Amino acid sequence: MAKITSNLAKMAYSKSSFADKGKRPKVIISFIIIVIFVLLVAFIFSAYNFGAYIPGVSNAFDNIPLLSHLDRSPQNVLPKVSSAETGINAYHFTADFALQSTGNTSSSGNINQSFAGNISFANPKNVLLASSLSEKITSSQSALAILGNVKEVNSKMYINFSKFPSVLNSGVKLNQWIELPQVQFTFLSDLAKQTNVNYSTISTKFVKNEMLNGTLVSEYTLMFPKKDFTKINLSPALDTLSGISSMGNIISSKNIMVNEYIGVANNKIYQESVRFSVVDKAPTLLYFGITMNSFNKPVTVVTPKSFTSVSGKSSSSSSKSPSSTKKTTTKK
Repeated sequence: MAKITSNLAKMAYSKSSFADKGKRPKVIISFIIIVIFVLLVAFIFSAYNFGAYIPGVSNAFDNIPLLSHLDRSPQNVLPKVSSAETGINAYHFTADFALQSTGNTSSSGNINQSFAGNISFANPKNVLLASSLSEKITSSQSALAILGNVKEVNSKMYINFSKFPSVLNSGVKLNQWIELPQVQFTFLSDLAKQTNVNYSTISTKFVKNEMLNGTLVSEYTLMFPKKDFTKINLSPALDTLSGISSMGNIISSKNIMVNEYIGVANNKIYQESVRFSVVDKAPTLLYFGITMNSFNKPVTVVTPKSFTSVSGKSSSSSSKSPSSTKKTTTKK
């Protein structure tokens, strides 16, 4: 059997181009080219699917427009996120806040709150916003639901309830706009606040590429030490939602995990979320996430024609200066 195998090998060699000394250099060169091509394909495949980062090589490919988006490693992508975010001045969003307390019968309960709408912050002194509001509060004894709409224009905040629990009703009229002092309701404005994060000091991991609402994104997990809570982009809005200005002080988790979904084509954040445990009499988990799309599309917000202030005083936009009733669009 060994002799037959040896004879077949000799026959194959004698008929190959490599046996011809004149053709041998070309064969060697072709073989080298094939090996390089295979290695190149393997690198691109691993970079695209596993976020592989090869020092020097990845940086070189990053200068080639056709290949620059293929390397999804944290070292290559995340430093670009802050730059991509600075070019955003408006987006459509869906934000969700959930608190789950799992204690005994009297202390267990859930709060689920969500907002969905459009926000513009091209002018930092005037955030334009229109959003729906949905809140559900459940416990072992009761379940409450609140529905409404929120607007912000000319540094004024307005809220309109279409559903409000009678047990909490202290004179709130349904389907009537109420003007709020901005200091009482800053969560939605906080969504527009972006901070640059030094990703090199944070434990970051590439997870996978996937489709998110029709957009190809890369998912990453960022592990923040508890002491770095304020570095998380979502922390200002989360502080406002929870009503605790020092949220970081009551976090019981040693580390805080943030999930970010970054667009493959543009390195913009399409979704990010954070969850952790907080110190309480009963085990309590907090979750806050936001999904964004339709970046930089024009946003129009109109001041309600009539509204009531929190003090009960009725007013109308027509009785104020013309700028109080305003349609404003963001720059493209």
